[in-house]
Amino acid sequence: MLKAFHPVKALVSLCILLLSSIGVSGNLNSYLVSTEDFFNQFPAEKVLSDQFSTRASSPPSPIVINQSKPIRIVLVVSSPLDDIENRTFLYSFKKRLQELRINYRLELFPVPPLEGVLLSEHFYGSDAITADYLVFDQLSPTFLPLIERALKTKSPKVILRNVVTPIKSWLNHSPLLYLGVDENKSMDQLASYLARQVPDGAMIDALTVQGNALAQLKCDYFFDALQKRGIRVRQSLEVENTVAEAEKAAAYLLKGMPAPYFIFGCTENMSRGIVEAIRHNPQAIVTTNSWGKDAHEIEWLEQGYVSVIVLPMQDNLAIALAEALKNELNFDLVPKIYIAQTSLLTQDMDSESANLMFQQAYQYASLLWQQE
Repeated sequence: MLKAFHPVKALVSLCILLLSSIGVSGNLNSYLVSTEDFFNQFPAEKVLSDQFSTRASSPPSPIVINQSKPIRIVLVVSSPLDDIENRTFLYSFKKRLQELRINYRLELFPVPPLEGVLLSEHFYGSDAITADYLVFDQLSPTFLPLIERALKTKSPKVILRNVVTPIKSWLNHSPLLYLGVDENKSMDQLASYLARQVPDGAMIDALTVQGNALAQLKCDYFFDALQKRGIRVRQSLEVENTVAEAEKAAAYLLKGMPAPYFIFGCTENMSRGIVEAIRHNPQAIVTTNSWGKDAHEIEWLEQGYVSVIVLPMQDNLAIALAEALKNELNFDLVPKIYIAQTSLLTQDMDSESANLMFQQAYQYASLLWQQE
């Protein structure tokens, strides 16, 4: 179950991910462009992105053109369709499309268990190839051949969710839009908070995830941000990205001497597993973080299992996607990058303020939770 975490593996995995598509060698920086460098290189994109962010945070303004036919959107989904993140994204995306009065046809393309090239062949043998827009929920080796092929043929147009770091080799035939959260900025916010809260000499442990290079890079950035503030992670375990495996690993960490003061969970499942381990070990005085993907996290904050929630303006990602499609229909420019803002919810907040911030982050999806 447990393996020691090796930071270099994250870099190697991502290089392999990109090399499988690009076929050249070099270091990681030769493949990725940071958002800061991208905006420095293309300052007009920064202006466009800022203007677009204002639109995504504003009430909807319906399109005024008459569509001759519905636009066809295919969402390529790599995780279970009933995952809370998928359900909330779909709910909010549909709501915004309806408010914009966009005539659309939305289809889901769950990813079958196929290797990248076989997946590409499977997709191009399906009716999905005739879509207008192809939206991927992540960047993974499985998707690369399919994304590359669509980018080169310029049909369907490609949109990448949960990715805001452009691929350098794609700059000349870029996806229509990268949209997500600036993970580095979020990790820096979290590290800064913990540096102020963790007592001198207290121990921080961590759970990271197997087989997800981008998630591991996020964790590495968090560890570096802590180290810059004079805090080291005592022990980091790499486990399968399931709640059950995370709970087992967290239970193991709780037996440490001395027990950790805080256990960092690199993903939503890691955090859920840590919460379960703490719940089943009531004598443990330890907390964790969570990622603002579930309304139950407010309860965890109030119950003391979680001390800080990293809360992106999650619905704004769905809103931004709908607004980008509206821009396309209106023949307006679409920015290459949209970054949703992130806030921290902490234990020192009163319940009313924390709930209000959560509702602001999920202006549509909060209604979905109320219906359940």
